[in-house]
Formats: sequence, structure tokens, C-alpha cells
Amino acid sequence: MALVLLVGLLGGAVWGASALAAVASNWAGDLFADAEPGKGPPAEDEETLPPRPDRCAPGDLDVAMAPRAGSGATDFALTIVNDSETPCLVDAGAASLVLTVHSGDDRIWSTGDCSAGAAEHMLLLAGGDTTEHTVTWSGQRSEPGCPSGQPAAEPGTYRVATTLDGARLPTAEASFTL
Repeated sequence: MALVLLVGLLGGAVWGASALAAVASNWAGDLFADAEPGKGPPAEDEETLPPRPDRCAPGDLDVAMAPRAGSGATDFALTIVNDSETPCLVDAGAASLVLTVHSGDDRIWSTGDCSAGAAEHMLLLAGGDTTEHTVTWSGQRSEPGCPSGQPAAEPGTYRVATTLDGARLPTAEASFTL
């Protein structure tokens, strides 16, 4: 009699567990009914990440620049403001944010000359955010392809222009004296 009672209890426990599993499975199926076909609930260790922001359009940025000539080197202090309401990424690396120094029609130096293989310098800016970025010019001339042995720039008045991903940034232009 005790054996029959034990078998009955074990059978009831197995039946109850399978019924509970079926109810849980139906509940999970309803919970993830809008998920892509073939995909179940996310794994417990998966994180739901927000989508990666797009690159900032040059028109969404307000970029100002202030040159500070010193002894031998000139720093260009850039202030970059995301004027849009959405977060975006701006590449402040030498290949994307290009400063070019001229004296009259003579092209003296550019950050783009020696940028082959330069790493991106991605900055995330929320809507309305501001960041500061400084580019330093040693005072040496440069040419595309970055040949060595370029002479130093002569004392005089220069102008610097800035582009971002090839788009001119007229608010980031200035004149300065060496």
C-alpha cells in the first residue's frame, strides 16, 4: 500500500511539473509574440543596448576656433557644439577634422597631409553638448604624403581653415601671426 501511495505521489508531482512548464511556456510565448520569428526570449546575460548614434552632419555642429601662437608651436583650440536635439558622433581625428594653414595662396600645412592610417577620434555629443579639442601645429610646413625634411614656416600672418569630412566649416576659420 505504501508503495502504491509513493508511486501515486511521484506521478502527481511529475504531472504537476509538466503542467506548470506548459503554462510557463505559453506565458513566455505570449510575452515575446512580437519578437522576430525563430527568436525566443533573450538570454539572461544579453543586454539590450540602445542603437549606435549616427555621425554628426556638419550642418548640425557649431564649430569655433581660436589659434594661440606660442614659441615654435601654434595650438588651435576648437569648440564643437552639437546644435541638434539628437546624440551624434563626430570624428575629431586628423583624417576627418582637417585644419589647413595658408599664407596668401601658399598652402603651408595641413593635418590631412600626414593622416594616412590615422585612427578615428570619435566623440559622442548629446544634443546641445559642447566639447573642446586642440590641434597643435609644430610650425613646420607639410605636403600631401608627409615627406620629411620640410622647412619651418616664416614669421608672418597666416589663415587657417577647417573642414569636417570634406565640408567647409566657415565658423572655424581664423587669422593669426607667427
